[in-house]
Amino acid sequence: NRSWAVQIAVMIGCYCRAFFPPGTAKPMLTIVGNQPGTGKSTLVAMALIPVFGHASAGKMPRNDDEMNKELETIARTQSPYLFLDDIGESIYSVALNRFITASSHAGREMGGNDKLFRVPQLTQVFCTGNDIKLSADLMRRTLAMELHLATEIRGRKYDRAITPAYLAKPETRQSMLAALCGVLRATLDLYGGTDGDNIVRIDGLESFEDYTSTISTIVQVAGYTDPLVAPELASSGAEDDDEMRLL
Repeated sequence: NRSWAVQIAVMIGCYCRAFFPPGTAKPMLTIVGNQPGTGKSTLVAMALIPVFGHASAGKMPRNDDEMNKELETIARTQSPYLFLDDIGESIYSVALNRFITASSHAGREMGGNDKLFRVPQLTQVFCTGNDIKLSADLMRRTLAMELHLATEIRGRKYDRAITPAYLAKPETRQSMLAALCGVLRATLDLYGGTDGDNIVRIDGLESFEDYTSTISTIVQVAGYTDPLVAPELASSGAEDDDEMRLL
């Protein structure tokens, strides 16, 4: 389904991050669940831990001033990802909008001096929450996944518990990285060594054309559906505006 294709796309994107030159903008991954315990944080960890060895989550800043400070720190340290976990009811942040689509970031160096820093965009943003509402501007910058569990989470039994400790085991990371390598090689075997005439050109998302076109091609060659198809999230976007236009 579409949401699973998005998960594969994000995992491939983390694995293939060196494909893209510094400054390549990447859409945010948003995972929306209908209740706690649906596996939102685990899916983010499945994308991050095999590649980076960790999935460090942070809290959502309370306002745009704090968001600006957080994003400036992330940019200055050239962090490969920002993981905002369990964000609450909504995200409306002009600072985050700018950060996701920018090709570079500038700010003031630490230490109270007047020196400025300027660095290329390297950071992939992840966020999770239950029934969260995103602004229309942020939805345009998002690949969204939907998780819906019709029953209570408590008491469910699993054949295998997928925990951060399990994902961080060397043998688990090796297996997942090998699988991602196999997906990538399928695309290289199909299109490698040609003049490019037989490559199916997939339109990328606006503002993220290079990144999303490449990742979507890899995912679809592997047999999954297009991860760039727009989600039908009743709780996200400019819902009132959309309903008024429909009326």
